[in-house]
Amino acid sequence: MTSFSPASPSSGWKTPFGGTADVRAAMERSGKPAAEQAQRFVSMAVHQIGGQLRRVKWPWDSNGARNSQNASASILRPASLQEDARGGRQEPRSGTSFPGKVNVRGSGCADLCGVGMRRKRIAGIKDINVYAVGMYFNSGELKKVASRKKESQEKVLEDVIDQKGMKNVIRLVLVYPRVTGKMITVSLDEQIGSKLRKTGNHEDFVQFAKGFEGSKMKKGSVITLDSSRDGTVTTFIDGKMTNSLKSRPLSTALVDLYLGKKTIIPDLRSDALSQISKIAPR
Repeated sequence: MTSFSPASPSSGWKTPFGGTADVRAAMERSGKPAAEQAQRFVSMAVHQIGGQLRRVKWPWDSNGARNSQNASASILRPASLQEDARGGRQEPRSGTSFPGKVNVRGSGCADLCGVGMRRKRIAGIKDINVYAVGMYFNSGELKKVASRKKESQEKVLEDVIDQKGMKNVIRLVLVYPRVTGKMITVSLDEQIGSKLRKTGNHEDFVQFAKGFEGSKMKKGSVITLDSSRDGTVTTFIDGKMTNSLKSRPLSTALVDLYLGKKTIIPDLRSDALSQISKIAPR
């Protein structure tokens, strides 16, 4: 059996023998077996530390400071995703249904503003449907942007893309059965990687791509990219959060990829323009 020989802690430790004294000296004076005394010291130390911890106002303690309660949400509760089918629509090519609202705890709610289909030509011969996409913005924020600009819907959309501090969600639903996370990130890197490299932000994309590593996908899998008002991009795959990083350049590049003038999905952009005219009529 391994013997136990307690090391002397620094002076100032309160012992059961009164005052502050060296633990080893106190043990020697007591004349009790070392194992028995060691067990007693450990028990007393745990009790004393526990009492100190109970007096600490932790961020998640309901008795803590009011502003600490907000911190506890991000510390203890990972972002969760909720969808509301009301007001939803179908992407016409695939019949894929999109919910009317997407809500991410801590980031806010966004409303469906457009749907479309990502098509890709294989071997220069055949176009295949890769994934259906839905674009979401907060309708209240969209109306505010539109009210400040008495211009065309096209100009309003440009302002939405450039606007800082606007919530948005990009929701992808896989249609082609053999799509992998690697294929998606490689394709996205081909589209927005050069732009991020020019601005010195490509490392953000590298970190973003890690959210797809090891994910098993199939036809019907849902990828949700939530961008909060502070530029934090959070990735969900089939409802499970896989990654989150703060990068406004990445967030802006993703929105521009789908809704900008050089969009990779023209029907999504056209539909978004049509929906903007309904949400924020001129």
